[in-house]
Amino acid sequence: ESTSALDPQTERNLLDALDQYGATMLIITQKMITAERADFILLLEEGKMAGIGKYGELLDNPLFRAMVESQRREAVHDAYAAR
Repeated sequence: ESTSALDPQTERNLLDALDQYGATMLIITQKMITAERADFILLLEEGKMAGIGKYGELLDNPLFRAMVESQRREAVHDAYAAR
């Protein structure tokens, strides 16, 4: 993951810059904030395809939804811990 060590704002800036090229990109990520920007998502679990589609469509997939909810809870926890 090329963006794993970046803070959210820097990651957004990088992805915005890459979007300007208009090229096809393959992004491998565990970050839902990054996956949300994708035109198309291939969800893998233990090396096997567990889902395929757009972000909104994959919210019907229990594995994908659990990942999204887990990261949202983690972000809320981190925000409170930073106070």
